[in-house]
Amino acid sequence: MSNVLVVDGSVIIYKQFSKVGHLSTTTGIPTGLRYGFTRAIRSYKEKFKCSTVVIAWDTGAPIKKADEVDFLDEYKANRPTSESKQKMYGQLQDLKELIKLTSWSQVEEDGYEADDLIATVTRKLVEKDHRVTVVSTDNDMCQLISDKVSVFAPGKDPVVKNAVWVQKNFGVIPEMLLYYRAAAGDVSDNIPGVGWSKSVLESYAQMLLTASATLKDPTLMGSPEAMEGLAWVAAVTLDGQFKSERESTWRKNITMMRLTPPESMTITKGAKDQKALQELFVKLEFRTLMDKIPELCA
Repeated sequence: MSNVLVVDGSVIIYKQFSKVGHLSTTTGIPTGLRYGFTRAIRSYKEKFKCSTVVIAWDTGAPIKKADEVDFLDEYKANRPTSESKQKMYGQLQDLKELIKLTSWSQVEEDGYEADDLIATVTRKLVEKDHRVTVVSTDNDMCQLISDKVSVFAPGKDPVVKNAVWVQKNFGVIPEMLLYYRAAAGDVSDNIPGVGWSKSVLESYAQMLLTASATLKDPTLMGSPEAMEGLAWVAAVTLDGQFKSERESTWRKNITMMRLTPPESMTITKGAKDQKALQELFVKLEFRTLMDKIPELCA
């Protein structure tokens, strides 16, 4: 059994570009994104003692979600665009080419978000008895948390999220998080909730926690059908208007937030090319990373 780092690439490029995106060589070649990203992933790999790294990317292609989700056009429509963001994306392909020289793998697939790819890779790794640290700031990733999966959210106040963290912050176990968040909505992704007050949402979380605790058959824990059934009964019990006014939005939110496996995935394994990486680092003037090349290609 090994430890694997599974990374939401977009999260890291945003954070690193804001820190060192201005960097360039003495001849004017932009290097900030490549330098910051490489340094960050290496530090996470070391921090969590991971032997393998997999980086998932969004491709920008339209997202394959159910046709009945009528607010799909508004999904993430509140995300800002800027000149700085365009400069960041202008360096992204160069970053991917650098990664191809390391031992790290990359995965992407048109029509699927990085979240879906991360979930699929993580589940496959767990089936093979690996432990996984997911690097992401998106709470949707907390659906994956188990005794073999944790979520690391980097930032000013970095945190490792586990089942205890989920229950403390949302009041539910990870297996029930999807249904709680479907009721609450997600402002960051422009997904509306069902319109409950904070106190009602807290009551719903308690009901979900109680329902999961009384589940008699342990093989059903985590089953989408079993969990959704319990969550629906709790919602109807809590709110007499749920079936007539709120169920449709709740189910659409589940569709948007559920981590779904893609039809296929394009996985690019790193070439572990120390010579080519050294030549590139010389060109990019990455002096502080030169002695890390064997590690980056291991």
